[in-house]
Amino acid sequence: MAKKTRKGDALTELLGAATHKVLSELILELVTEFPEIRRECFDFLKSQVSISKSLEKRSEGEAILALWFEAKARPE
Repeated sequence: MAKKTRKGDALTELLGAATHKVLSELILELVTEFPEIRRECFDFLKSQVSISKSLEKRSEGEAILALWFEAKARPE
């Protein structure tokens, strides 16, 4: 994951001011554009949130697909 931001950092303040809806839209936009961020989001959220076995299996499958897209997107 990325380095932790400092207190008083402009991005930290903007994130704190944003609504749940705005943050969700931002994350969905980023993960659509960058497969590696999608995989990191899966890893982070699975470590922070209690989820059902069904969702865990689905997220593992999607994380594998994200890895495949990452590899495919890399120049040879």
